[in-house]
Amino acid sequence: MCNDKLEVLISTMHRNSLEFIDKMFQKADVNSVNILVINQTTKTNLLKSDRANIRVFNFFDKGISRSRNQAIKNATSKYALFTDDDVIFEPNFDQIILDAFKDETEAGFLVFKAKTLKGNDYRQYNDENFELSKQSIEGIMSIEIACDLEKVKTSGVIFDERFGIGSQFETAEEYLFISQLIKNNVRGYFCNQYIVSHSEYNSGKALGSDKIIYARSALAYKKYKSLAYFWVFKFVFFLVRKKFISLNEMFSKTKIGFKGIKDFKVSN
Repeated sequence: MCNDKLEVLISTMHRNSLEFIDKMFQKADVNSVNILVINQTTKTNLLKSDRANIRVFNFFDKGISRSRNQAIKNATSKYALFTDDDVIFEPNFDQIILDAFKDETEAGFLVFKAKTLKGNDYRQYNDENFELSKQSIEGIMSIEIACDLEKVKTSGVIFDERFGIGSQFETAEEYLFISQLIKNNVRGYFCNQYIVSHSEYNSGKALGSDKIIYARSALAYKKYKSLAYFWVFKFVFFLVRKKFISLNEMFSKTKIGFKGIKDFKVSN
C-alpha cells in the first residue's frame, strides 16, 4: 500500500551489514523515512534487515540501472529518492523533499542540490527554481533526483539498462531516464536546496578514458543518429584542447568513439 512518507532507494553492492546506513544518516534522522536497499550481491553474501523501516532486496545481477529499476519496481511509498551508499544526508532532507512536492504539485520528479564534504557546490547550479527541459538536464546526478513514483510508474519509464556503471555503456543513465520522463510529459523542476553531500570527484580525470568516450559516443548516436560521427570528432578535439588526452591519442580515441556507436547500433 502506497504512503506519503519518503522512501530512500539505496543502490549498493556486496553488503552483509546495515552499518553503512548509519554513516549516511549521521546528520539526519534515519527513522523519519522508509528505506529500500537494493543489494547487488551473491547468494553466499546476503544482507538482512531487523529494522522496521528498512527493507532489503538482494539482487543477483549487476549494473546500476538494473538496481534502480528494481528499486522502482519494489518501492511502496508515493515519493522516493534515488541514492548511492556513500552519501551523507543533510538535516531534514526528507521534509525538504516532501515540502517541495507540495509546492510543485504538477511535478513527477524534482532535482535538488548536492554539496562536497567541504561544503562547496558539487557542480554548478542555477540560483533559482525552474522547470526542467531536455536542454537543462545535462550533468544531473541520480543522488539529486526525487520522484513521485505513482507518476513515474504510470509513465512506464525505467532506466535504460544498457547505460550506467556495471553496464555496457558506463555513463548517462540519469540523463536518459530524465529525458524519457520529459518526453512522456512527466514534468520536473529544479529546487535550489541541498539534500545531500558527497566526496569530491574529479570528472576531468575520467573524461578522456576509453570507457567514457565509448559510452558518450553511444549516447551521442542515440541523440543525434548519423551526426554522432561528427560529434565524436568534435569531442576528441575538445579533449585534446583541454589536455584530457594527448595529440598522439586522437586516432585511437576516435576509433573508440566509433566503436561505441557501432556497438550501440547492434544493441538496438
